[in-house]
Amino acid sequence: MAIIGDPFEEYVTNQINLRQKSLGEGFGGETRNTSRKLKTLNIYNSSTPFMRLASAVSITKGLKDLPGESVYEQIKRRGLFDGFGEDVWKGPELAKNFVLQGAPNSIKSGVNISNNAGKAYGFGYGSSQINSEQGYVPPPGVTNVEFEYKNDGALAFATISVKAFSATQFSMIDILYMRPGYTCLLEFGHSMYYNNKEELVNLDTANTAPFQYLFSKPASVSYTAMAEKISNEKKKHDGNYEAFFGRISKFNWKFNMDGSYDITVKLMGLGDVISSLKVTLPKMTKTPSSFVSSFALSENFEEPEEGDTDFLIGNAQTSQLNFELYAIFKIPYNQNEPSFSLEMQDIPVGGKNKSFTLTDSGAKFDVNDTIFTRKEYSPITSIKFGVFLSILQKICNITNGKSNQLLQFEMVDDLSYGPEEQLKRDDTFIATYPGNFSSNPNICLIKHFLYDNDKVVVSGEFTTDTLINNALSLTSREGEGNTMQKLENPSLAMRLSDVYIDINFITKVISGLRGTDEESDDEITISVIDLLRGVLSGVNTCLGGINNFRILYTEATCEIQIVSETPILNQKITSSTLTRATINTFGFNTIDEKLIGGSFVTSMDLNSELTDQMATQISIGAQNGGSTINANATSFSSYNKGLIDTLFEKKESNLESVTPPTGSEENQPKSVEEKIETILEESKFLSAFEQVYNDFEFDPESYIATLESSVSSLSPLFQSLYTLSSNSPAPFFLPFNLSLEMHGLAGMKIFNSFSIEGKGLPLSYNPKNIKLVIKSLSHTVSLEGWKTKVQTISTPVFDVTATAVTSSPAGSNPYKGGGGGGGGGGGDVSGARENLNYKGEKLDYDPAPIINPTHIGADRAEKTPVFEARGLNLRSTTSPSKIFALANEGKLTLIGDATTNTNFTKGSANLASVKLLNNKYYLEPKAAQQFKKWTDELNTNGIPWRCTSAVRFGRNTGGGPHGFGVAVDFGNLWRVVKGSHAPPTNVPGRKTKIYEDIATAGAKYGWYNPWRLSDVRGTYDEIWHFEYWGPA
Repeated sequence: MAIIGDPFEEYVTNQINLRQKSLGEGFGGETRNTSRKLKTLNIYNSSTPFMRLASAVSITKGLKDLPGESVYEQIKRRGLFDGFGEDVWKGPELAKNFVLQGAPNSIKSGVNISNNAGKAYGFGYGSSQINSEQGYVPPPGVTNVEFEYKNDGALAFATISVKAFSATQFSMIDILYMRPGYTCLLEFGHSMYYNNKEELVNLDTANTAPFQYLFSKPASVSYTAMAEKISNEKKKHDGNYEAFFGRISKFNWKFNMDGSYDITVKLMGLGDVISSLKVTLPKMTKTPSSFVSSFALSENFEEPEEGDTDFLIGNAQTSQLNFELYAIFKIPYNQNEPSFSLEMQDIPVGGKNKSFTLTDSGAKFDVNDTIFTRKEYSPITSIKFGVFLSILQKICNITNGKSNQLLQFEMVDDLSYGPEEQLKRDDTFIATYPGNFSSNPNICLIKHFLYDNDKVVVSGEFTTDTLINNALSLTSREGEGNTMQKLENPSLAMRLSDVYIDINFITKVISGLRGTDEESDDEITISVIDLLRGVLSGVNTCLGGINNFRILYTEATCEIQIVSETPILNQKITSSTLTRATINTFGFNTIDEKLIGGSFVTSMDLNSELTDQMATQISIGAQNGGSTINANATSFSSYNKGLIDTLFEKKESNLESVTPPTGSEENQPKSVEEKIETILEESKFLSAFEQVYNDFEFDPESYIATLESSVSSLSPLFQSLYTLSSNSPAPFFLPFNLSLEMHGLAGMKIFNSFSIEGKGLPLSYNPKNIKLVIKSLSHTVSLEGWKTKVQTISTPVFDVTATAVTSSPAGSNPYKGGGGGGGGGGGDVSGARENLNYKGEKLDYDPAPIINPTHIGADRAEKTPVFEARGLNLRSTTSPSKIFALANEGKLTLIGDATTNTNFTKGSANLASVKLLNNKYYLEPKAAQQFKKWTDELNTNGIPWRCTSAVRFGRNTGGGPHGFGVAVDFGNLWRVVKGSHAPPTNVPGRKTKIYEDIATAGAKYGWYNPWRLSDVRGTYDEIWHFEYWGPA
């Protein structure tokens, strides 16, 4: 599953329906089977679950070279198993004979451990079965299980409570279950349940497939095969069985005065390993290993010159990964056929090495050399994302010692089956729209398209018929079984595997992740996940910032997925395909004319809270007649349709534009189409597009800068265009949070969605327009029962279909108009101090090198394009009247007034410039324009921000950037680190969701937390300081 909002698997939906049907029997005078009804109530209210913990530890004599006494030798010395032959405890035999199950309440309640040794209570009891320490004691066992998914499902954790009743039992638990890094199988489920055929089933706990597999051939057990068996067992028992194959991460124990022990064992899934996995890249060979090559590479490599941009050539020999990219660059270039294919060689997929051909794997273009100090990096070379992941899976993988590869990408698995099967498997989608394209080919490319009745066409002045676009390919959206047809709106999506990544950009990101001086020159260690984040961040920016990529590890398949968190990628639900389950949250609900459904939900928490930012947007959106150009505000208007505030018939924001509009109201753009036309005319978009896509002018400071600015502005407007279209309503409601606890159910996943019957919701909420997406999932199991808890976020059910861009709703071509002429450092810092004033979500990575992979702002602010073009410097200015005069001349632009806008802080002794400027905030005009777009996005997404500084003058300018009109400070980020400049404090400050959200949005509009203040080097960082480094 790579689509957020996918429905449950069919067996889960059927089990939900069966439970609700069973619990509704007899309601409303319906004839009922009293015996079955009582049995049903007993199953759902008082059935005892089963719990089991099994170890994968095998006891050997150990390596002679290692110092100290082996566990085998300790067992022999202490006589732990006196009276038993080694055949019942050596190797995997102790694990087989000492499986912990649900603990009994007394010694009379039965045997609760697997016992192949022939003794009712296991080892340590002697022939009389009386423990030599304490006499009769119960066998050890599991008393409680807590299992949850964290970090949006990327990480899975389990906490198991165990009770031991003697020192001998505790010793065996120590050997098997208190060894960090060693693997265990946790299983639990309902001992009695109704399957989806409405048959009463007693779960056969002794013969579950995962349990049998663990001990059948212990030496050959793999994560992938175990995950498949767990998944199949869940389906076999219709969601009434759950299991987790994880590694011991930590434990603790306590001795009690009655001679017993309380033990807690914590397990974590493989996702935790993957998320923190750092790989030492293999050293370079002279032959590429991930694809077949018929040419030799023996020429000398050149070191990159100062300021050189061709990272690819200068770093080719630093690792095998760099060399693989360089080898692709050296594939002979054919100007008449710029596209090329690669035969991937021995890529580890599913425990086997597979070779497969990826057609149209990449493209090459001979570019103008104005961007480059040398001509070596031409033709510029891009490879498709699937090729990039295949190379990573080959070069950057590690094994668990049994040829089980830990790094497995779902996309690579899908691609390995060949092009036809790929269309039926590959469902890693990203959001796009007709006419979208990459604003910077130095980072990525996509084949852009326009639609007219779902056919690609040429559209007026904006065309798909360019030299670059004609060389690119796009996999088909059509055909039976095509995964694109799973989407409600396939014309607003594309496959991530169709995105082309510039290999020089990849090398830049790798270079930035290499670390600092402590690493030797002949060894590179990188985080593969951080590398992916850096590349995806570049892709998102180039495509208009309309995607929010997440990298998730799926325990069910042992594969890494890439998900774009955007509601436009909505799963199609029809009666002939999948059905979204409807959960009855409480009481009884009518299923159809003859059937009443009950509820297996045991508790519910439903609440709604309006943020200050959303409240402001709704207030502005109220009664505006749908004229607001922002898609969310348009929906807010629909929310209030038919209501009029008699005091204020029309509400508008006084910050609708950075510079107050001039001229009559009729001359101001009103519709989305007019807004798009205005941007295209003012930005000289079409001319820049022609220069880049037909003339190969890839200079980032010239035409590409124009495209970047245009695309970041146009993308949200085009999405608004589809939202405003009559056939594309955007249902709106105030979001709410729903938490449900229910009778234990397996098979639900993070990002799955379901519906509710709507009880408890206000009038404005139509349950048919709402789906609930699972954001948190956990299980709790005790002797009293198994409960599952889900926490959700509410999202609208979109019905969005792309209309032809060539014929917009207003009848005009929105593209008509305007003529005219790598991941950085920033990893963990030794001794980092989390002395933060922050209660929000924290991250397990530093987002700075991901957001800013090319180290923008490493130089002083004098190098910003705005300063180089304008030369504004207010250090010598001493009077606020000079600032007001510059504003009147159009050399500074007002961005906010703290007396009327609470997002800006009023002046004080500490904010001297603000105080002298009567609480007004100014920036250089271009920086101000982009700042407005940035903060509009923050407001739209409910991201809090508070500006405490913009233009400063005189002695208050500090190091300079504020005196240039290109810098702002955020007080809410300053408070996170309490104003500390120390890198060890700023690193955990950056590892916060609020920093990531603000910085990610800013980068779309040229605003960065400059690299010199976020690279963890030196002694000075500032997470709150941002500078405009976009085009002037």
